[in-house]
Amino acid sequence: MSALRRFFLEDITPESREAVIKGAEFLHLNKVLRLRTNDKVSIFNGKGLELSGEISSIDGSSARITIKGVIDNKNESFFKITLIQGLIKGDKPERIIQKAVELGVAELIFFASARSVPDIAAGKDDARLGRWTKVAIGAAKQSKRPLVPDIKLCRNLKLALESAAKGSLKLLLSKDAETQDLRAILRKNTGISAISAVVGPEGGLTPEEEGIAFGLGFAP
Repeated sequence: MSALRRFFLEDITPESREAVIKGAEFLHLNKVLRLRTNDKVSIFNGKGLELSGEISSIDGSSARITIKGVIDNKNESFFKITLIQGLIKGDKPERIIQKAVELGVAELIFFASARSVPDIAAGKDDARLGRWTKVAIGAAKQSKRPLVPDIKLCRNLKLALESAAKGSLKLLLSKDAETQDLRAILRKNTGISAISAVVGPEGGLTPEEEGIAFGLGFAP
């Protein structure tokens, strides 16, 4: 499987016998990788399904793939990590998304903190999430993950915390609170299968925001 070039195609199913690659994925296949007819590839839908296939034809705008079978891709951790990240400046969120996906994070929730410089404005959120999703798809392709993590954008920390995985071990990175040793926390919580971790923006969380997190059971 590692030798196959991977492409993202959301609408495939286990019953698919043929698929058509278009748009940006086709440009990557045709112009960047310069793949040709009969080259073998894999296609994944970001929800856990991955198929092996062979390029049967290429025209000016698409490549037709003959599906050969289902790939048993086990390159996912049983351990679910949710990263709850304060909005930060510039293209830093994209860098965080890329590395978090490569490291196996299952879900990313961004939130506007009192100390965040970027704002959340009506009309900009969809474009921002669309751009971030493309980054996540690219990182999943490179790291051979069958899943593309969910990315959410919340207007404040409280909404972000309420969106976190239920039943997870809750951690908060704090520069001010009296913190606990991570190893000690994990030793006291053996058998857990999920962690939700909160990270503030450049200036950190405000004491009020940390108080909200502590009130919801997050440990510093």
